[in-house]
Amino acid sequence: MIPPTATYRLQFRNGMTLHRAAELAPYLKGLGISHLYASPLFAAAPGSQHGYDGIDFSVIDPAIGGDKGLESLAEALDEIGMGLILDFVPNHMAASEENPWWRSVLEWGRESPHARVFDIDWSAPKLLLPILGSTFDEALAQGTIRLEFRPTSGSFVFTYYDRCLPLAPSSYSALLARCSDPELAALAPAFETVTTDDASDLKIRLARLAETPAPQAAIDDMLEVAGGAPDFVRAMHDRQIWRLVHWRRARDELTYRRFFEIADLICLRVEDPEVFRDVHERLFEWIGAGRITGIRIDHIDGLADPKAYLENVQVAAPTGGPLYLLVEKILAGDERLRPDWPVAGTTGYEFISAMSELFVDARKELEMTQAYVAFTGESSDYVARARAAKREIFAHNLAAELSLLVGKAKALAGEEFGALDAKVLRHAIIEIAAQLPVYRTYVDAEGPSGDDRALITGAHRGATESANAREREACDFVRDLLLLDAGKPSLREEVLAFTTRFQQTTGPVMAKAIEDTLFYRFNRLIGLNEVGGEPSRYGATISDFHGAMAERRRAPQA
Repeated sequence: MIPPTATYRLQFRNGMTLHRAAELAPYLKGLGISHLYASPLFAAAPGSQHGYDGIDFSVIDPAIGGDKGLESLAEALDEIGMGLILDFVPNHMAASEENPWWRSVLEWGRESPHARVFDIDWSAPKLLLPILGSTFDEALAQGTIRLEFRPTSGSFVFTYYDRCLPLAPSSYSALLARCSDPELAALAPAFETVTTDDASDLKIRLARLAETPAPQAAIDDMLEVAGGAPDFVRAMHDRQIWRLVHWRRARDELTYRRFFEIADLICLRVEDPEVFRDVHERLFEWIGAGRITGIRIDHIDGLADPKAYLENVQVAAPTGGPLYLLVEKILAGDERLRPDWPVAGTTGYEFISAMSELFVDARKELEMTQAYVAFTGESSDYVARARAAKREIFAHNLAAELSLLVGKAKALAGEEFGALDAKVLRHAIIEIAAQLPVYRTYVDAEGPSGDDRALITGAHRGATESANAREREACDFVRDLLLLDAGKPSLREEVLAFTTRFQQTTGPVMAKAIEDTLFYRFNRLIGLNEVGGEPSRYGATISDFHGAMAERRRAPQA
C-alpha cells in the first residue's frame, strides 16, 4: 500500500468520463497529485448526476465508459505512477425498477433470491412504495396508474408516469384468464402457482405468444377493458407484495430503512455474509487486478456494525497486505476515531473545521454574539437549540424510524415493564438521542466499549434531568437496552437489534437536525457552519490549531 500525498477528486458523469480522466492524468501528475479520487463508478440510476444511487455492483456505469473505460484509466494512471481511490457506497442503492435486485423483490417479495439484500421490515403487511402524488384512488381516477404489457420480456406492469412496477407473476393469472385467446387463457393456471424456478420459462412462452397477431390483440383488448374497470385494477394492486401510497407517507409509515429522508435510496444489509459477497465481489476483482488502490467508504455510520464491516473488507480484499481505507465519518466535538478500526483515517471534516477556526478571532466572540442576538432576537444557546432541532427531526421527519424503535422497545418491555407504554418510550428514545453529543455509538455483540458506555450514560443523565418518574423509568429502560443490560438472556439478540437500529438512526437525526436545519437557523458567523464544524466554538488560537494537527498524527495517512 502506497498512501497518497495529494489527491484530486473527479466527479464522474455530467461530461466527465473515464476516458477523459485518463487524458487528464499526466496533467494532474504534473501538479503533484499522487492519487486520483473518483466518485462512485458502479452503474447508477439512469440520469444520475452523482453515482450514489447505484443499481448494479457488477458493472462500471456504461454512461461514463464502462469496464473498458476503467481499464483505460487504470492503465493511464499506472504508467505514470498514480493510484486510484474509489468512493464506494455499501450502505444503500437506488429503489429503482432499473435495479435488478430491487425489481426482483418487487416481483417476489420474501421469495426473491435478493430479498435479504435490503433492510426491509417483512413483518409489515405490505412493502410501501411512497411514489404517488395523490392517493391511489385519485391516481386511478385520473388515469395516471395503468396496467400494461411488455412484450419483449413477457411481463405485466403497473405504470405511473415514468415508473414501471413489475407485477407478481402469480397475479398474471387474473389477467390472462380475462383474455379471449384460448392459448393465453390456458397459461393462467400455470401462472397461478408459478415459482421463481419456472417463471422465466413461462414468461418466455407468454412473450412468444404475444408475438402473434391474435394473442397480441387479445392482450390489448383485455388491458383496455381492465383499464376501464377501477375495481379490477384495485384488486390487481391488492395482489402485489407492495402498495403504492402518497410520497408524504414515507415520513410516518415506511417499511424499509432508507438513506436519511430519501425514500428512493433503500439501505442494504452488508452485515449478512452473502450480501457482503454480492455487493463487493466485482470491487475486489478490480482491487486484485491492481486497478483500484484504495477505497473511501461512504456513510460508514449507516452500517449495522462499522468495525466488523471494515475488518471484513480488509480480510476479503485481495491486496496481500492492508488495503488503504478511508471512512466518511464526522467526528463531533472532542470525539476521536475509534482506534480499533482498521483504516487510515477519515476524509478530513475535522481538518477543515480546525482550519476554519484558525481564521476566526476568538477574542471577538462576545461582540459578535451581542450583535447577532440584538439583530435576530433569538437565543445564542447553540446546544439547547441543537437538542430542540434533534427532537423536531426525530419526531416528525423521521417518524417512521421512531415508530419502529418504539415498537421494538415496547415488545422488549413486555409484561415485566408493562407500565412503559408507547408514549413514554417514545419520549425516552427521543430524549436520549437528542442528548447524544455524537452522530452514533458503536455497541456490538461484544457489548459497549468504555467510550460507548460513557456516551450513553451521559445522554441518559441529560435526558432524566427534568423527567418525571414514569419518564425516568422509561429512560432507564432504554439506556439499559442500549448497553445490552436489559431483558432476559434469551432476548439478547432482539435487544442488540434494537440497539443496532437506534445507532443507525441517530446519525440521520444528527445530520438532518444540525447540518440541514440548525445551520440554517443559527448564523452567528456563517463561516463556521460547515459539515463537521461546531458553530458554538468561536475560533481557536494558533496553539489550538497546532494541537489539533498533532492529534492528527494518530492517523498520518488520513
